[in-house]
Amino acid sequence: MNKLAAIAEVSNCRLDSDGTLLWEYHVSAISRTKYGNQEAFVNSILPRSDVYRITFEDGTDISEELRMEILKTAEKLCYRCAGNS
Repeated sequence: MNKLAAIAEVSNCRLDSDGTLLWEYHVSAISRTKYGNQEAFVNSILPRSDVYRITFEDGTDISEELRMEILKTAEKLCYRCAGNS
């Protein structure tokens, strides 16, 4: 738990009363690529998950409808980078 709590983007790391490990992970949906330094969409909000909650910065839930709209748009715009298999 201490290693997880030491990650800059992680906050509020704690054990729930039933022993479940909970934490908040705050990152931008846009980041710079490691190679090429171009802006890229971080698609970690796209998969549906009953295990974790994905929200906007203010804590408002990102609806399944919005996530599906983002997924459809991402599928139209995504392409494989050179050098990736």
